[in-house]
Amino acid sequence: MSKQAILYARSATSQDEALARQLDTCHKWAQANGYTVVGEYSEVAGGMANVLPERGKAIAQARKEGAVLICADPTRLSRSLNQYTRCTAGCERRGVPVFFASDGTSNTNLSSNV
Repeated sequence: MSKQAILYARSATSQDEALARQLDTCHKWAQANGYTVVGEYSEVAGGMANVLPERGKAIAQARKEGAVLICADPTRLSRSLNQYTRCTAGCERRGVPVFFASDGTSNTNLSSNV
């Protein structure tokens, strides 16, 4: 069975190519680390947004398929430390590891530092 990954990207504006760059970074990291990408989610929303429906869908698919969630970096989950902490803790409770392509860290590595 191959290792599966769901990708998630978020940008505050739709005026640039930020989402495409983030997803490209995530695809490269997934491939370099032996993951098969089975889903991809992106949305345009500010980092302080309380509701990120595509992020929720990405986490739900990762849980359902036993996949990891890959984001370009931690700020793509949320700019708010409180929201970031709730999101990564929720992923951890659901058995969804989160990896950050920018430096290869995961939520399990970071949770002890937050």
